[in-house]
Amino acid sequence: LYKSKRIKANFYNKDVLYSNNLVISYNKKGKIFFYSLNSNKIIFEYNFYKNKYRNFKKKLYLAIDQGKLIVADNLGYIYSLNINDKKLIWAKNYRISFRSNIKIQDEIIYLADQENKLYAIDSSNGLKLWDFLTDQSFLKGKFLNNISIDNFDKNIFYLNTQGRIYSVNYVSQNINWLLNLDNIYFTENPNIFSGQELVSHGTNLIVSTDKLVVNFNKFNGAKKWDIDLVSKIKPSISSDFLFIVSDRNFLNCIDINSGKILWSVKIFKNSKVNLDKIGNIKHLIIANSQIMLFSNKGFIAKYKPSNGELIEIVDLNTSFLGSYPIIVDGNLYITNNSKVFMYD
Repeated sequence: LYKSKRIKANFYNKDVLYSNNLVISYNKKGKIFFYSLNSNKIIFEYNFYKNKYRNFKKKLYLAIDQGKLIVADNLGYIYSLNINDKKLIWAKNYRISFRSNIKIQDEIIYLADQENKLYAIDSSNGLKLWDFLTDQSFLKGKFLNNISIDNFDKNIFYLNTQGRIYSVNYVSQNINWLLNLDNIYFTENPNIFSGQELVSHGTNLIVSTDKLVVNFNKFNGAKKWDIDLVSKIKPSISSDFLFIVSDRNFLNCIDINSGKILWSVKIFKNSKVNLDKIGNIKHLIIANSQIMLFSNKGFIAKYKPSNGELIEIVDLNTSFLGSYPIIVDGNLYITNNSKVFMYD
């Protein structure tokens, strides 16, 4: 990897999207930036918020749907912005803080609020189609409500902050099944879920808690297997293999069907790079037939998926990793608080 560009952009955090050669993100004031990869500059800035909200720190959740940017926030607003003409299409205030990722399917927006209520919202006008209240949470941990969608079977998988997983048919709005992970699957606090985002592949629904990694059958919620590992970051699936970075800094390759650990290697073992300088692993991406581990201090460790052999460690020459990495047309894009970085 070779660093090729560094552009001032004032991006804020890991919420970065890519659409039509645009990198889209926002800062803590709620200002959205459209950065053009063609012209290598910011071509548009937009701030939805008026002066009365200027002292509030904004947390935005972003998604793209057919040329529209959908934005929800911790103030209870959700709005739609046309990416091409940069005009506001609609805006609604639901008067409760949203607290989840956004999924869009068949022109319907799915997201959840801080009280663990799941919403279905018409993407054309922002009107609520239906909602579904799950387990109300009075204690708030770091975990955000997480939604995954299986568009083949028309099902939503919703993991809330209480550690309950709901499978809901988004056409009929009927519950297929419900799982309560309680103290069997997590231990730190029985009222606050601690873990990673859902990972879905085929019939597999991977749930990572602060105690175990569990594979459930998506169709009926039956447990296929569990394994005594704590996933430090969101796992990743490639073909029939699940890759996990454990809390003890091991990179593990697991057969997704059997739950058998095929290999496990200590991260950075035998590396000549100072481990304190590298920092902690924040993201795992599989690209170009390589496992790429990104550290918070701007390093990439690349491994062979077949046996976990370390290929190389690359210094990206950035003080820290601000965003989730994006790979587009053979280029890698990351951000920190003030710059966009592009690498070959």
